[in-house]
Amino acid sequence: MLRIGATGATRDTLVLPTLADMFPHRPAMRVQLHVDLSDSLVRRVEEGTLDLAVVPTYAAVDQLSHVPLGVDELHIVTSAPGLSDRGTPVPVDELGRHRWILPTPSSRARVLLDAGFAHIGMPRPDAALELDFISHGAMELAAANGFLIAIPGDSLRRASELGLRPIRLDPRMQVQLRRSRSLVGRDMATWSPLMHEFAQRLQQDHG
Repeated sequence: MLRIGATGATRDTLVLPTLADMFPHRPAMRVQLHVDLSDSLVRRVEEGTLDLAVVPTYAAVDQLSHVPLGVDELHIVTSAPGLSDRGTPVPVDELGRHRWILPTPSSRARVLLDAGFAHIGMPRPDAALELDFISHGAMELAAANGFLIAIPGDSLRRASELGLRPIRLDPRMQVQLRRSRSLVGRDMATWSPLMHEFAQRLQQDHG
């Protein structure tokens, strides 16, 4: 049994493709895949209720081992006229006049974005919808209503097909939405052959 955690952003792009590569070689393999927020998944790995988790990370967790899987960056996109076709950074006061689809307030990405507004004395962005995971349906909703939405780089092509275009944030906000992607496991744990194979295949394809 392999117990793996993934976020909405890493499930389809990293975890499931790796499992698809493994199953033909291990037809009797059993996997439990748990999808949750990165903080919750890291905590479950620390507690031992998950073997491994593939998560975006903004800082190392001392108690866990990290296998780097590249870098991901969140992008702010919208279909709103005057924003989606602008070639220059959007002033923060103009950003504040639009509604957003945002991660939940406890997520690290949301904390960083809110801090960017607060840094120059502006109120937090107006959230029309807060959700744990960005989905295709959420992007459709943003496109239909001219909302701003934060999406991972892997979703940019699908967003473009919906008419969502990236915008550049006001540099005064000093928001850094770049994050690492990592496979995390307990540092002192004994890894099973399945865990080693999953890690090796994942790093081979995405490291």
